[in-house]
Amino acid sequence: MSGTSPSMARVHRGLRMVTVPLPHLAGLVGAARVTLDTRVPTMGVFASGRLVVNPEFAARLTDRELVFVLAHEMLHLALRTHDRARGAGRLEFNYAHDYIINDLLRAELGRTTVPANGLDMPGARARSAEEIVLEMRRKADRQA
Repeated sequence: MSGTSPSMARVHRGLRMVTVPLPHLAGLVGAARVTLDTRVPTMGVFASGRLVVNPEFAARLTDRELVFVLAHEMLHLALRTHDRARGAGRLEFNYAHDYIINDLLRAELGRTTVPANGLDMPGARARSAEEIVLEMRRKADRQA
């Protein structure tokens, strides 16, 4: 990895560490193409596997938090969030998957909290994204 920035090297190391507790994500991790970009507030993944990381955001995370957030992005690919959101509100579907993914990772990685102020809904991993979207809509209607 000569010529690679320390930020890029840390993200790649974090991606490799994702596969220790979650070996089933190894194929997606291997296919991910990382781009550092300060224009994104945190990080996100495209359906193509392009992972965009704000290096300043990543630098503020501990190694364990970085693994959690990188695993979160890989699970968006595994759950096909981008494809499944078609015909629905993309942002609300993404949020529903955020709840599911964070709850799943909290359990799998033995964490009590979700890092980086991520969305948290205990028990979401046992629910469908569609069910969570409907609940979010009902709550929004009640607050309107």
